[in-house]
Amino acid sequence: MRTMRFGRSLVLLLALLLGSAQSAELRVWKKSNEQLWLRWSWDERQDLLLHCGPGGNNRQFNYSSAYLIDRGLADADCFSSPALEHRIHWCGDSTGVMHMYPDADSNAIYILSGNHGYNYSIATVPQHGFTSADVGKSLLPGHYLLKVPDADTLWIVPPLKASADARITAVQPGYNYRATRILQREYFLDGQPVADDTAASGHCFQVVEKTGIATFPALLAAKFEAEAVEDFYAVYDITYSFYDSRCCRVDTQVTFPKDILLMGVGPMQDSALDITRYDFYERYIPKVRPIQEPETTPQSYAPGSAIYYRKDGKYLTDTRRYDFAAVQDMTPLRLLADRAEMPRFEIRVASPYVDPLNQPDRFIEFIGKNEGQKRVRKVGSVLGMDPETGICRPYERQLNRNSVILSNVHKTYPTHLGRGGKTLLTAGTVLHAVGYRGYFNPETIGAATALYTVPFPDHIRVYADFHQKVQDYELPLPLGTVTVVEKSDGLILAGKRVSLSGDYGYIVVKVTPAQD
Repeated sequence: MRTMRFGRSLVLLLALLLGSAQSAELRVWKKSNEQLWLRWSWDERQDLLLHCGPGGNNRQFNYSSAYLIDRGLADADCFSSPALEHRIHWCGDSTGVMHMYPDADSNAIYILSGNHGYNYSIATVPQHGFTSADVGKSLLPGHYLLKVPDADTLWIVPPLKASADARITAVQPGYNYRATRILQREYFLDGQPVADDTAASGHCFQVVEKTGIATFPALLAAKFEAEAVEDFYAVYDITYSFYDSRCCRVDTQVTFPKDILLMGVGPMQDSALDITRYDFYERYIPKVRPIQEPETTPQSYAPGSAIYYRKDGKYLTDTRRYDFAAVQDMTPLRLLADRAEMPRFEIRVASPYVDPLNQPDRFIEFIGKNEGQKRVRKVGSVLGMDPETGICRPYERQLNRNSVILSNVHKTYPTHLGRGGKTLLTAGTVLHAVGYRGYFNPETIGAATALYTVPFPDHIRVYADFHQKVQDYELPLPLGTVTVVEKSDGLILAGKRVSLSGDYGYIVVKVTPAQD
């Protein structure tokens, strides 16, 4: 298994680097039920507390919620209800999604994430006469009995229509989560295994997880129960590396032991920040040009329009102007009572809004409060991908249908692989993606709009964004060899200092430690 564990010397080296670059001290609690709590300093009054662990359905590793808590709270008091009143993020469904068909003739689609599974039908069949002993049997050509909940209901896979048999009076959709099998999960702090009921501090906490997506024949043989299977359509190796920079790097490798038809892969996804205790919500997406769609009437859930919403049962194009690179206020949309009326953004690769070879790879959100006449950003979060790795690379992403999907304002789905149809992957194919997610405090970064650090195994990257002129703004760069990964025109880096003559610019800097 590919674990990506850090050696002790490299952990210490990263600790040295992070010590001079936005270090926030990382403390970890690992409970006996695999629930995890991670705590970082935030400001003089508050700490950031992140809850994560196995998800409720597939049991894959998931973010759960993030909170700001009183910095003076003792460890034992961190997890009580009063301490968790100030939630800034409900995550819940953060495990990467993948849509695939086992074969060209199958009607069953796997939707693999923390809240999804294998589609089946909940069929109403009055007085059907089946028992649990019949599970796994073929009921109709190509369809099998998954479960017998009661005398009038059957769960059947793959999904079918009520018209498939005269005895079926109604059909509803359902999900079977037995397809996802947790094969291995390990925990490390600074390279050392972490036992249950442990509380400790360190620089790098890792969750190493291996999951398999069982084949349909294997599920049939197991009668869709939890017993071990050894035949898989896909095997995930994912390493979550949490650092004391309040950032987590997610390294995902998916191996396909069999030929598969793939619809799309999104190893990174995220829910929006929680606006409950705040006055406004904003999104900032570098590399997206201003969006304004002409008036049209979309006819389906996936129209040609980049932005659409539903009202009174009809799909309508959103013709408002959005400028995400300039930081777009999304507060009125977040406050809509009917989520169906919140626009869905499908930013096409072929649209005039992005450069196919330089697509957006960072997705930043803010929540804040109105203080007098000022809008003050209080919390920033980032979801990003590494454009130097695997299916995150620009020449791979240019072939996709969408660059990113913002679903009903609440969810962000960067597209890593999605051609707009079924893509054949032959047995032995390996897909690799590296992404990251983290939090930063906008009140502590001066003239910068966003500033955060992402450690990699052999270097760190510092990301800085500005929406005003700056002169000699000092980046928190540690000692080492500095390389500019990318920057906008007009921004100048001299040593550690950034100057910008215009009103907008960004820079990404890589720092590699000096070799002895």
